[in-house]
Amino acid sequence: MQAGNLSGRRQSFIIVEEKSPGAVSSWDQWVSPFLGWPNFVQAWVADVEYNYWQNAADPLLYTTVGRDRSGLKMKSNGQPYPSERQIVDTSGTPGRWEFRKGYIEAIGSLMWIGENRESDLRALDWLHLTEPQKGILRVASDFQFTDETMATRQNALRAAIYGSGQQNN
Repeated sequence: MQAGNLSGRRQSFIIVEEKSPGAVSSWDQWVSPFLGWPNFVQAWVADVEYNYWQNAADPLLYTTVGRDRSGLKMKSNGQPYPSERQIVDTSGTPGRWEFRKGYIEAIGSLMWIGENRESDLRALDWLHLTEPQKGILRVASDFQFTDETMATRQNALRAAIYGSGQQNN
């Protein structure tokens, strides 16, 4: 487990990783104590391996493990010379997460969100929505997000929660 504060982003976070598949019998039990916090924003469950590679921008990470990166879109890191270099452009990967002011734009096959766009989510008939606590929406997908075969659904979920073209840094 990891925890920390990002004061510049007005965020505190807790990361819990399941070391053995199926070790966590109920993510709801892990999350429920936090749902009552007055500043609760979100929680999500993601496949650790998939999440890692969806957000890996350093080409050296691919080279180190012998992972093919030939089809990956590249971009400048935006740094001036001599620090400028090419990195993997993760801005379009369906499992990406991006820091925003006060939250992280991320999706998972199981999520709890405070402020929500419930009507947009209800349009996705493969989601199951419940309200475990007033003002908190639990979003559960019929599908696991472990590879890009679910990219269309991941992008639809992202758009339903955060809107299209979200750029609120």
